[in-house]
Amino acid sequence: QDIEGLPEGVYEVRVQSLFRPVSADEAWNDLLGDSIENYGERATIYANWDSIAPSYWCSKYDPDTYSWTTGGYSDMAYAELDANGDTIEGTAMTYHFPNDRQAAEYQFQMNYYPVQSFYTYVGSNGLLRLGFKNTAHKVQDWFVVSNWELYYHGKDSQYAGTTGIRDIDSNASVNFNEVYTVDGRRVNGLQKGLNIVRGKTADGKIVTKKIVVK
Repeated sequence: QDIEGLPEGVYEVRVQSLFRPVSADEAWNDLLGDSIENYGERATIYANWDSIAPSYWCSKYDPDTYSWTTGGYSDMAYAELDANGDTIEGTAMTYHFPNDRQAAEYQFQMNYYPVQSFYTYVGSNGLLRLGFKNTAHKVQDWFVVSNWELYYHGKDSQYAGTTGIRDIDSNASVNFNEVYTVDGRRVNGLQKGLNIVRGKTADGKIVTKKIVVK
């Protein structure tokens, strides 16, 4: 989604999400770090140049706090074992996985998924592009994003350094060889308006800065 006419500056994006890769068994293996493919890395939520990974689709099971009466679920138990194969006290944990749309929707309604927050920069053209993407579409992938909120922090916000547009160190030797428009399109040279240029320092660090052509 494109939002136009915004004042230039830093914005905080807040959102709730869940991502389930492929199946309950595969998601569980991925959570434990045993999956052949790290499914969670392919899904992102983005705002202009900045992005975060979505929340994983399981929740720690707490029967005293949560009610799991709507829809279908799978429970997966985890515990650390000692040398004798016995559970180490305090390490046992059960994770709860929604297995259908009704269960996932119920978890959203009950705010079981935490609000995530990240920052982005809107240039002088006032354009903010929000969305989410999955780079590998696989059967039974679930990706839900909802309850978006946007907060303006101004041009000189303390969070400016966390966004995709950063000031450059004037003492660094940087070879700038990539030019992009504010909506992420790569172009051959500087265009009228706000440009985002990227390059590398001698030690391989990627540096990004903005250039305005009037």
